[in-house]
Amino acid sequence: MADNSLDSYIGVFWGCKQEELSANTLMLKRFEERQKQRFGLRQEQELKSTIIRPKNYKYGIRSFNKTTMEFYWDLFEVLDAINPVIQINAISKVEYFLRRTFENVNMPFIYSFNEHAFYYTLTKFMITYHNTELLNALYNITDTASLEKFIDLFLFSLRCILDAIYGIERKGQEIIAFEQLYKILSEAELTINIAKKFDFAYFVNFEGLQRLFEEKDIDICKVELVLDQEEKTFVSAAQYPFLLVKQDDSKENIHLRLSDLLSGFIGHIMRAIICDENVAEDVVVDVRKIKENDLERKRLLSTEWFNLSEEQFDLYMKLYEVLIVPHQEYWTCMTLSYNDQVITFFTLISVC
Repeated sequence: MADNSLDSYIGVFWGCKQEELSANTLMLKRFEERQKQRFGLRQEQELKSTIIRPKNYKYGIRSFNKTTMEFYWDLFEVLDAINPVIQINAISKVEYFLRRTFENVNMPFIYSFNEHAFYYTLTKFMITYHNTELLNALYNITDTASLEKFIDLFLFSLRCILDAIYGIERKGQEIIAFEQLYKILSEAELTINIAKKFDFAYFVNFEGLQRLFEEKDIDICKVELVLDQEEKTFVSAAQYPFLLVKQDDSKENIHLRLSDLLSGFIGHIMRAIICDENVAEDVVVDVRKIKENDLERKRLLSTEWFNLSEEQFDLYMKLYEVLIVPHQEYWTCMTLSYNDQVITFFTLISVC
């Protein structure tokens, strides 16, 4: 939740048939040679997504400078030629933390309970309306007494926000969801996990990938998987029946660098969307004074995003042709319950 962070963890797999790999590798090498020359990099330097400065993404493609524009046009032209299988993971870190913290929610048998909707709404609330007091209470849960203190504060915060948003047209669905959340947390029996740290769920990466293979009728037992050097990711991958799983250094492996470029692009655009001055909700300093916030104004992307030149529009079209048209399978993108940020990313590409 820091100002310079993105809630969504972004991971990208891409792949191709073995017989196409040599030709695809050659295209990637030529792309890197062109871009290293453009950015003044030595041949031994690694070409990473961080070479593009964050300010270039402020209004998406609209704010790309000439060099950034040429870089991404070249990249997506190459991807269009490769036509890879792509699988994206966009996992909310806040949701994962909440899922690990509230591992068991037992409702009285007279009520139905939709776990997916519960975690989505809980995450949406924490991302939109969190404040220092509430976060401190969450992080300081160590026993039954501190758990009850957090739940009481959470319910109080929910009530303050519900009182403030009643009658606001854009908050209609939010009101229904928050009323249900209030009922659940008022009446459910909760089992809390008081660990101060949780390891990330690295297996989620491979759950999405495996399901995409099933959807595309690709035999996972014939797939060779190359991962960047991260031991917990490697250990998780070993639990799946890939033909081969190995690690490599992105400095030595151009295929890993392509995954980095793709995940970096997606993450930067997503962060620019949520940080847009017209999209960001007012900060909640004191939930007791929530009515002082501007709650009625619709949060729409600044018009700057859509004031496009023909060249910029063409790049959005290229993104659509590369990232969306060939990838209509359900498991192309793996999320947990909270998926607002990645949906906004793909919607932007679709409408531009």
